Amino acid sequence: MDLAEIYAPIQRNLDALDGLLRTELATRDPFIGELVEYVLSTRGKLVRPALTCLAAEAIGGGEEERLFIAGTVELIHIASLIHDDIIDEADVRRRNPTVNVQWGNQIAVLLGDLLFARAFDLISRVRHPEVAPAVAFAAVRMSQAEIQQIEYAAEPHNEEAVYWTSSRARRRRSSPRPAAAAPWSPEPRRRRPPRWRSSAWPGGCRFRSPTTRWT
Repeated sequence: MDLAEIYAPIQRNLDALDGLLRTELATRDPFIGELVEYVLSTRGKLVRPALTCLAAEAIGGGEEERLFIAGTVELIHIASLIHDDIIDEADVRRRNPTVNVQWGNQIAVLLGDLLFARAFDLISRVRHPEVAPAVAFAAVRMSQAEIQQIEYAAEPHNEEAVYWTSSRARRRRSSPRPAAAAPWSPEPRRRRPPRWRSSAWPGGCRFRSPTTRWT
C-alpha cells in the first residue's frame, strides 16, 4: 500500500490544508511572501497532518478543527526543520538549498519564529481546553530535547535514561496522537488510550501497547 492509498480518505483535507496555510501566511510584504512560498513549495510527505486528519476521520471529527490542528503540526514541523538546519549548518533540505544558505541565519531564525507564531494562532481557534496545552507541552519538550542533544553531543555517554528522554521528546515534534483527536469528536471520550511503550531495535524504534507481545 502506498501513501496515495493511505491518504485517499482524507485527500480532500490535505488539499484544503495547502490553501489554508497559504491564506494564513499571506502577507503584503513581497520578501516575506517569497520566504513563505519557498518553504511551502518544498514540503515533504505531509505525514503529520495526514495522521491528524486520519485520526479525526476515524472518530467523525469536525472538518474545520482538524484543518486547524493539521496546519499547526505542519507549521511547527517546518519551523523546527528550519531551525535544525541552522544548528546543523545544513546546506540542502529536500534537494533544495536551505533557508539559512539562501538568506542567512538571521532570516532563517525569524522565519521559523513566524511559522511557530502562526501555528499557535491556528491552534488557539480550536475551542477545546485540552488541545492547545497538549500542543504547547509537546513543543516545549521538543525544544528541551534539542538542547539536550547539543549538550550531550559534545560529551559522549552511555546513559540509557538520557537517550530515551531526548528521543521521546524529539518524536513529539508535533506528531498527532489518538488522544489529541478526541477533543473535537462529536462525543467526548472518557476512556484513556493505552500507554504506549517503546522497544529499541537495530532499525530504529517500534511502539507497542502494554498488552502486545512480540512474536
